[in-house]
Amino acid sequence: MSTEDFTTLVAWAELYGQSQSNSYYVTIRDRVEKIERANGVTRYFLFVRWRDRNSPFVTQDSDTSDWPPQYTHELLRYTSPWTEDEVMASITQVTPHPFDIQVTEDRSGTVGWTDIASYYA
Repeated sequence: MSTEDFTTLVAWAELYGQSQSNSYYVTIRDRVEKIERANGVTRYFLFVRWRDRNSPFVTQDSDTSDWPPQYTHELLRYTSPWTEDEVMASITQVTPHPFDIQVTEDRSGTVGWTDIASYYA
Protein backbone atom coordinates (compact mmCIF):
# COMPACT_ATOMS: atom_id res chain seq x y z
CA MET A 1 0.00 0.00 0.00
CA SER A 2 1.40 3.39 -0.93
CA THR A 3 1.86 6.13 1.67
CA GLU A 4 -0.84 8.18 -0.09
CA ASP A 5 -3.32 5.27 0.07
CA PHE A 6 -2.45 4.64 3.69
CA THR A 7 -2.90 8.32 4.57
CA THR A 8 -6.31 8.34 2.88
CA LEU A 9 -7.35 5.17 4.70
CA VAL A 10 -6.24 6.58 8.07
CA ALA A 11 -8.11 9.86 7.47
CA TRP A 12 -11.28 7.98 6.54
CA ALA A 13 -11.03 5.65 9.53
CA GLU A 14 -10.53 8.50 11.97
CA LEU A 15 -13.41 10.53 10.55
CA TYR A 16 -15.66 7.47 10.61
CA GLY A 17 -14.67 6.69 14.19
CA GLN A 18 -15.32 10.27 15.29
CA SER A 19 -18.77 10.19 13.69
CA GLN A 20 -19.76 7.08 15.65
CA SER A 21 -18.68 7.74 19.23
CA ASN A 22 -15.60 8.51 21.26
CA SER A 23 -15.09 4.88 22.30
CA TYR A 24 -15.40 3.71 18.68
CA TYR A 25 -12.92 6.40 17.61
CA VAL A 26 -10.42 5.28 20.24
CA THR A 27 -10.76 1.67 19.00
CA ILE A 28 -10.10 2.72 15.39
CA ARG A 29 -7.20 4.94 16.45
CA ASP A 30 -5.66 2.02 18.39
CA ARG A 31 -5.97 -0.26 15.36
CA VAL A 32 -4.46 2.31 13.02
CA GLU A 33 -1.53 2.79 15.41
CA LYS A 34 -1.03 -1.00 15.55
CA ILE A 35 -0.97 -1.16 11.75
CA GLU A 36 1.50 1.74 11.64
CA ARG A 37 3.83 0.06 14.15
CA ALA A 38 3.60 -3.31 12.37
CA ASN A 39 4.61 -1.66 9.11
CA GLY A 40 7.32 0.58 10.53
CA VAL A 41 5.32 3.72 9.75
CA THR A 42 5.93 6.78 11.93
CA ARG A 43 3.28 9.46 12.16
CA TYR A 44 4.56 13.03 12.60
CA PHE A 45 1.66 15.05 13.94
CA LEU A 46 1.39 18.50 15.46
CA PHE A 47 -1.73 20.35 16.51
CA VAL A 48 -0.99 24.09 16.26
CA ARG A 49 -2.81 27.13 17.62
CA TRP A 50 -1.96 30.82 17.68
CA ARG A 51 -3.31 34.35 17.99
CA ASP A 52 -3.25 37.18 15.46
CA ARG A 53 -2.16 40.67 16.51
CA ASN A 54 -4.69 42.26 14.13
CA SER A 55 -7.73 40.33 15.34
CA PRO A 56 -9.67 40.61 18.56
CA PHE A 57 -9.39 37.45 20.59
CA VAL A 58 -11.05 36.93 23.93
CA THR A 59 -10.80 33.76 25.95
CA GLN A 60 -10.92 33.20 29.69
CA ASP A 61 -8.38 30.38 29.64
CA SER A 62 -6.34 28.33 27.21
CA ASP A 63 -9.01 25.64 26.90
CA THR A 64 -8.99 24.33 23.34
CA SER A 65 -12.77 24.32 23.12
CA ASP A 66 -12.62 28.10 23.60
CA TRP A 67 -9.96 28.59 20.91
CA PRO A 68 -11.32 29.96 17.60
CA PRO A 69 -10.98 27.29 14.88
CA GLN A 70 -9.55 29.82 12.38
CA TYR A 71 -6.50 30.01 14.65
CA THR A 72 -5.78 26.28 14.74
CA HIS A 73 -4.71 23.57 12.37
CA GLU A 74 -3.30 20.08 12.32
CA LEU A 75 -0.10 19.07 10.58
CA LEU A 76 0.39 15.42 9.63
CA ARG A 77 2.89 13.58 7.50
CA TYR A 78 4.82 10.31 7.48
CA THR A 79 8.19 11.38 6.07
CA SER A 80 9.95 13.44 8.77
CA PRO A 81 9.22 15.52 11.87
CA TRP A 82 7.95 19.06 11.40
CA THR A 83 10.58 21.76 11.76
CA GLU A 84 9.92 25.08 13.45
CA ASP A 85 10.36 26.87 10.10
CA GLU A 86 7.76 24.62 8.45
CA VAL A 87 5.27 25.20 11.27
CA MET A 88 5.82 28.96 11.08
CA ALA A 89 5.44 28.92 7.29
CA SER A 90 2.13 27.06 7.57
CA ILE A 91 0.84 29.63 10.08
CA THR A 92 2.00 32.72 8.18
CA GLN A 93 0.15 31.47 5.08
CA VAL A 94 -3.05 31.96 7.09
CA THR A 95 -2.16 34.74 9.54
CA PRO A 96 0.27 37.56 8.73
CA HIS A 97 0.92 38.57 12.37
CA PRO A 98 0.84 35.45 14.57
CA PHE A 99 1.89 35.39 18.21
CA ASP A 100 1.37 33.12 21.23
CA ILE A 101 2.01 30.10 19.00
CA GLN A 102 1.55 26.79 20.78
CA VAL A 103 1.89 23.17 19.68
CA THR A 104 0.97 19.75 21.03
CA GLU A 105 1.43 16.21 19.79
CA ASP A 106 -1.93 15.28 21.31
CA ARG A 107 -4.27 14.59 18.39
CA SER A 108 -7.32 15.61 20.38
CA GLY A 109 -5.67 18.97 21.19
CA THR A 110 -6.64 18.83 24.84
CA VAL A 111 -3.33 18.40 26.68
CA GLY A 112 0.36 19.15 26.32
CA TRP A 113 0.20 22.65 24.84
CA THR A 114 3.70 24.10 24.72
CA ASP A 115 5.05 27.41 23.45
CA ILE A 116 6.68 26.77 20.05
CA ALA A 117 10.06 28.13 21.18
CA SER A 118 10.12 25.76 24.16
CA TYR A 119 8.98 22.84 22.02
CA TYR A 120 11.88 23.28 19.59
CA ALA A 121 14.47 24.29 22.23
